[in-house]
Amino acid sequence: MRLLVIDRSVIYAEGVRSVVSPLFSGVTVDHGASLDVLEALHSDDHVLLDIAVNHEKWMDGMREVLERAPEVRFVVNAPRVGTELMVRVLDSGGAGIFYRDGSAADLRAVFAAVAHGGQCVPMLGDQTGPGGGSSVLLRCLSVRQRQILDRVAQGHSNKAIARELGLSVGTVKNQLHSIFKTLSVSNRTEAACLVLQGEPLSLPGVAGEGRC
Repeated sequence: MRLLVIDRSVIYAEGVRSVVSPLFSGVTVDHGASLDVLEALHSDDHVLLDIAVNHEKWMDGMREVLERAPEVRFVVNAPRVGTELMVRVLDSGGAGIFYRDGSAADLRAVFAAVAHGGQCVPMLGDQTGPGGGSSVLLRCLSVRQRQILDRVAQGHSNKAIARELGLSVGTVKNQLHSIFKTLSVSNRTEAACLVLQGEPLSLPGVAGEGRC
């Protein structure tokens, strides 16, 4: 997998490399600063596109690339300026948005979701900092993944979750694996803690060892 960071700063690209490299084995992170670099994109490429300046020109370029290579996944790095820009990004074919004041954990969550074929658009009201970063991460889960995670937080077993949602146990296990990767956690207890910290719920105890 290749990740192309389009930004005026090479240092920024180096920072992105350190954040996303642990997520993907053998990922290559390149840097570009002009529209010319979009011409050489391939179907398995991912792009982190900064649109601080001339964003209409860059989104036109993104649309042209997606007409030629629809499998390319674009994540747009944007300021929190309102829903209009967010709608434009999605209408242009963007797969995700990373807000400029986001954290490293937010960026990992966005790319983990996008790399698995999903979309990740954190809400404008989501904030980083204590309790806020977990909300951004949870927004990157699909509806089905959130249904499963909510039940994990209630202490339900995989078998019970499968029965309630009409899924196989194997499907629940596979979804949990994707959830753990997106949330950058290693087990169901840590994942459940994010639910309880990010969106407090009146739920019974969490299954597994440990405390939030």
